[in-house]
Amino acid sequence: MTTLIRGGLVIGPVSAQHLDVLIDGERIVALLAPGDTSLAADLASSVEQVIDATGKYVMPGLVNTHMHWQDERGGVPMPIQYERNLYLASGVTTTREVGGDFEKSKRWQAESAANTAIAPRMQVYWVPNRGNGTPEALRANVREAKARGADGL
Repeated sequence: MTTLIRGGLVIGPVSAQHLDVLIDGERIVALLAPGDTSLAADLASSVEQVIDATGKYVMPGLVNTHMHWQDERGGVPMPIQYERNLYLASGVTTTREVGGDFEKSKRWQAESAANTAIAPRMQVYWVPNRGNGTPEALRANVREAKARGADGL
């Protein structure tokens, strides 16, 4: 789907400016000055959705590179969807789980990837619990992480 976001204040890495954002699928393909008509005819005709972002902010999703998914706090159950919603509401669109319950996290990752849950994208890292830093131990940890389906370790 091709989407045009018009008139929002785009927050970039070093500045903010009012721009129109053209998105094709999951990729930003053009940033244009508001009202810029230089958009190629083939792109303009493919726009399926226009979002008026006047008075709103547009920014890239944030990445939390060290977090732990939890479905309880201090022994009190907490629905995982509650935590997912908190991250999304804070602008976090990608997470890297490092050291939580690996099996639960892999299940939640699969739900996110299959779009059966409203959740950030997830990377699940495996934290080895053995090793003395020798090359053999490091190789064993890498092999185990791969066998478990970890995105990293």
